[in-house]
Amino acid sequence: TLKHSAALYATPPFGGVLILFVPDPGSALRAVPRATIYRPACAGLRARLASLARLFAIYYLKHLHKLPFVISPNPPFLSCVIIKYVLVICCNSAYHAGMIKNCLLLLVAVFFIAPALAAAEWMTDVEAAQKKAKAEHKVVLVDFTGSDWCGWCIKMRRDVLDTPAFEQYVQDKFVLVEIDVPNDAKRVGGAQQLEFNKRLCARYGVDTFPTLLVLTPDGRVAGGAVGGADMEQVRKGLELALCNVQLLQQAASQQGVHKLRTLLCVYQNMEEDFPIAAQKLLAEIVEADTDDSLGLREQVRLQQERAALEARMQAVAHDEAKLLALIEAELPHASPANAQLLQDTAINIVQSHIYQDFANVKTVEDVLQIKHRLLTELLPLLPEEDRPEIQSQIELEFADPQKVLEMMLQQ
Repeated sequence: TLKHSAALYATPPFGGVLILFVPDPGSALRAVPRATIYRPACAGLRARLASLARLFAIYYLKHLHKLPFVISPNPPFLSCVIIKYVLVICCNSAYHAGMIKNCLLLLVAVFFIAPALAAAEWMTDVEAAQKKAKAEHKVVLVDFTGSDWCGWCIKMRRDVLDTPAFEQYVQDKFVLVEIDVPNDAKRVGGAQQLEFNKRLCARYGVDTFPTLLVLTPDGRVAGGAVGGADMEQVRKGLELALCNVQLLQQAASQQGVHKLRTLLCVYQNMEEDFPIAAQKLLAEIVEADTDDSLGLREQVRLQQERAALEARMQAVAHDEAKLLALIEAELPHASPANAQLLQDTAINIVQSHIYQDFANVKTVEDVLQIKHRLLTELLPLLPEEDRPEIQSQIELEFADPQKVLEMMLQQ
C-alpha cells in the first residue's frame, strides 16, 4: 500500500517535500479513522498525500518511536527522515532540477527545522547514558516501566513524560533512559533483553512500577519518584534527587565526620521511598564511621537482622504450619521490632482462620468455638499489657451467644 501511494507522486508535477509534525502521536493516531489510514485510493492529491503521511506516522509510532534518528530510503519513489516527532517525506521528482530542490529542502528540514522541534530522547542503555551524562555534565533519569500491563505507567507516560512541560524541564538536567519490563518480550527486542531489564530492576531494588530513578554519572542512586504521579509530584521528587546529587558531590570533597553527616542527609532523604538504596548507603556510612560517632551501627545491625528474618519467613510462607513453627522458635530471642513483625504475622494467620469460622457459623456451639479460639489462640499473641482489656472485651461481646449467632447470621 505504501509503495502504491508513494508511486502516485513520484512523477511530475508532484515531486516535492512534505514535512509532518506530530507533537502528540497518541492523540493524532486516535483522531484518524482506520479506514482513512489504510485506504490508498482517496480522492484528490491532498487526500492522497494526507493518507501517505498517516501511513508513515503509524509506521513510526509502531516501530521507530524509540529511535532518535532514522533514515528510510525507498528509491526511486520516496525518501523519509524521522527525528522523533518530526516526519519529513521527500517525493523525488523525475527531473534533475526537482530532485536537487527536494534534496536541499530535505537538508534544511533535517538540520534546521526538525532538531528545533525534536522531542526528548529516551535511551535504553544505562551505562551508555551514564557516559553521556558525564560528558554533558548531567545526571541520569531512568524510567522503570511495564509498558503493556501497568496502567499507572501508561498514564504517567501520557500525562507527564511525553508532555512538552516535562521535556522542557529535563532537557538541560537529565539524560533519559527507559527500562521496560513488558509482558511481551518483543517490545524490548526479545527474552534476553527482558531478562536483562529485570536484573536491572533487582539491582536497583525496583519493585514498584512506575519508578523514576535518578543516578549520578558514576551510578549512585540519588532518589526520584515512585508510583503513579502527576507532573508536580514528579518534579518534587526529581528536585529532591538533584539536591541529593549535590550533597553526594559535596561529600566527595569532604573528610571525616563532615562527610558522614552529608551522606546521612542523603540517606534520610531516600529512606522512605528507596529503602534498598538507602540501606546500602547507610552500610557505607557505618563502615566509614569506625568509632561509631553517629551512633548508627546498632541501626544497621537491626536492619540486617530484619532482612535475614524476612528471608527465612518468605522461604516457608507457602507452608502455614512451618511458618507458625518458625515464629514460635524466633519470638523468644527477637528484637522488639522483629518481635512485632513475628506477632503481626501470626495474628494475621489466626485471624484468617477465625474469619472463616465467622463465615461458616450456624449454631451456638460454633459461636462458642470462635470465642474459645479468640481466647486461646489470638489472645496469647497480643502484647501482654493489652491482654486483660482485650479479654474483657471478648467476654462482653460473647456474653449472649444466641444474640451473637443471630447477628452473625443476619450479617
